[in-house]
Amino acid sequence: FQRARADMSDDLRICDVGGAPGLLFPLIPGENAWPAGLRVVLYSLALVYFFMGVAIIADIFMDSIGMVTSRWVQTLDENKKLRTSKWWNETVATLTLMALGSSAPEIFLSVIDIIKQQFHFGQLGPSTIVGSAAFNLLVIVAVCIQVIPRGEARIIENRPAFYITATFSLLAYMWMAFILVYSSPDIVDIWEGVCTAMGLPVLVYISYKVDRGDANWVMSRLGLMKPSVDADELGDEDTAIVIFTEDAVTVEPSDEVKSIELTVALRGDTQEAEVTLAYSSSPMSAVPGYDYESVSGEIQFQPGESSKSLCITCNPRATWRNSCQFLVVMEHVSGPIKFDPASDGGEDSAISVVTLKPAAPSMVSGRDAVLRSIDRVVSLNGLRRGFADWADQARNVLYVSGSAEEQASASPADWAMHLVALPWKVIFLVIPPSTFLGGWLSFYGSLGGIAMLTACVSDFAELFGCVLHVPDIVTAVTFVALGTSMPDLFASMTAAKEDPTADASIVNVTGSNSVNVFLGLGVPWTIASIYWNVYGRTEEWERRYSEIAARIDGAVFVVESRSLGFSVLSFIVVCCVALLLLDLRRRWLGGELGGPFWPKVNAFLSFIGLWGGWVVLVSWRVIVYNGGGGREFETMILQGCAVVLLLVCLGVSMLQMKLYHRRHVTEVTVVAANAQHLAQVAMTRQATLNFKDSIRSGNSGNTEFIRTLSAENGAGHRTSTTKSPLQISEQISEEDDGIQVVPNLKDAGFDNFFEVAV
Repeated sequence: FQRARADMSDDLRICDVGGAPGLLFPLIPGENAWPAGLRVVLYSLALVYFFMGVAIIADIFMDSIGMVTSRWVQTLDENKKLRTSKWWNETVATLTLMALGSSAPEIFLSVIDIIKQQFHFGQLGPSTIVGSAAFNLLVIVAVCIQVIPRGEARIIENRPAFYITATFSLLAYMWMAFILVYSSPDIVDIWEGVCTAMGLPVLVYISYKVDRGDANWVMSRLGLMKPSVDADELGDEDTAIVIFTEDAVTVEPSDEVKSIELTVALRGDTQEAEVTLAYSSSPMSAVPGYDYESVSGEIQFQPGESSKSLCITCNPRATWRNSCQFLVVMEHVSGPIKFDPASDGGEDSAISVVTLKPAAPSMVSGRDAVLRSIDRVVSLNGLRRGFADWADQARNVLYVSGSAEEQASASPADWAMHLVALPWKVIFLVIPPSTFLGGWLSFYGSLGGIAMLTACVSDFAELFGCVLHVPDIVTAVTFVALGTSMPDLFASMTAAKEDPTADASIVNVTGSNSVNVFLGLGVPWTIASIYWNVYGRTEEWERRYSEIAARIDGAVFVVESRSLGFSVLSFIVVCCVALLLLDLRRRWLGGELGGPFWPKVNAFLSFIGLWGGWVVLVSWRVIVYNGGGGREFETMILQGCAVVLLLVCLGVSMLQMKLYHRRHVTEVTVVAANAQHLAQVAMTRQATLNFKDSIRSGNSGNTEFIRTLSAENGAGHRTSTTKSPLQISEQISEEDDGIQVVPNLKDAGFDNFFEVAV
């Protein structure tokens, strides 16, 4: 491949007769002599088809990541008590494995582009990363704003995570512009590449420390987080506590099916309201379907009930099977309850660990002893389950939607999509299912598959742009960026509609944009800069970069930053405007996603307009300079139009949001005894309330803060739903700063109260 490229003239492109080939394509001899129109059609269809393959294998990759990050472990706390928790911290997993899953095509494309160019700079990879970032932030967020049902809103609950990832995504592109345009124009030094790549561990470390609560005081001083208040300070110390009567259960071995009962108890006041809890089993070393039967569902406590029982089925135990464990996790759905911080599961859930004991050593001999030794190294039941799932996967791949039942009701469109995608599904059968060996085989297999498909996409994108005489940067920020981001678009749409918050839709976008720069540019640029520093200049290098060769000694990694730098700088401006609009939507409309119809439509059109304007501006700039310049006046006119478009989108959106806020939103100070009483006030007012973060104690007058009250209490970062009003004595008085609702607290027996701004 390298010899073939070296023998070709630089004047010949990949699509020309005698031009240098790509990594894999053109594949057919004489293909470059075919009519240009025919090749445009073939290459465009190939791009679409390979984008479909990338989307399918990306789903497999994300499924394997879900299995890898679902691993549970037991550790000793400071009191020498066993605690069960996920091995992967959620924040670390999101910013590493999850971000790698969503950004893998762009990252591989950038790495492959460097390899294809023999460690020279190529426009396709970096431009795809910038174009994908613009598509993610503008198009995906615009679609997520629009798809929220009318009258509903989604708000970011994990504000520190959003502000950190948004700041890092902005800083990442500012750093990229700094090294391209100001630090060392047209040159990337080793230290610059290393610093770019090191941005990811810095982002992960800071996010991890904030997630653990180690930086709460810093976040509070910056106004990004409010210090929490004990539940006792809110007057709900009598709220019932959910516990398992046994945190750990041991099951003796048996050659018959055994059923065990776990008791869930409520401690404290159980007379207030109906309580609903969700339960589910999760494997540790035990294998569902072989060691035990999975369970999931909900249990309800009626007022006055204090305990319920769950039945778990344990399957017969082979004498060679070693000790294994699984969990039963109880989580809150609705009702005034809390979990015991001192029990396993902490404040967020209740956990009971079930241990299945092995047969006594005296009962194990011969063949079973050998199997037990193997089972210690790799779970034999886990292998049985993995092979069974693999066989089911092979059988179901021929059915529309994966099963005979779904196929029976499939539409013609479903059949068409199934037949088109069938070759990819058959090819990807070589990748083991995620249940095989903890998901790691599927993880590495699908990662390799994404790399192979991305290499094909790189060649087809270069061929497509070459035949149309379109520069690589224009192809990258349009066709390639759109194709690689389509899986993220559909995943974000689903998350926006189904999740109660906007975290999965927006925070994933800002996190992914950061990782794209840190890995997609930091890694290949570091490798390329080290390569030229070690191997030195060549005749090819001197011929390509004669001006730089004349002013420096040795060789460096040269980045032609004229067009790329402009696209990055213009994206930074658009990114700031988009983040500002999201913040204003939160302040004036009560949520980043959804909201009233016309402000929602306006935001959608503004974000799409910003993306379209950015693409046109970047494309025009590249085409003008590739054409030899001489069109400065037209460029100034276009840039002026882009600025006007930017100001119009920002101004119209801000004006409409502010007008809606002034006409339809009233700031109210609600005085209540506790969180439950606050919910009653909300229902009495017959209004949908968005609760601010500030809370003031009625006794001391000192300013305190509250984090998130549950949705059924009508507070927190979600809007409360209006139900039938409750009869509460209240006094309403008009004041300059709004309406004050003052319930008759002393008659109700409350000595303390707090105020919440809504």
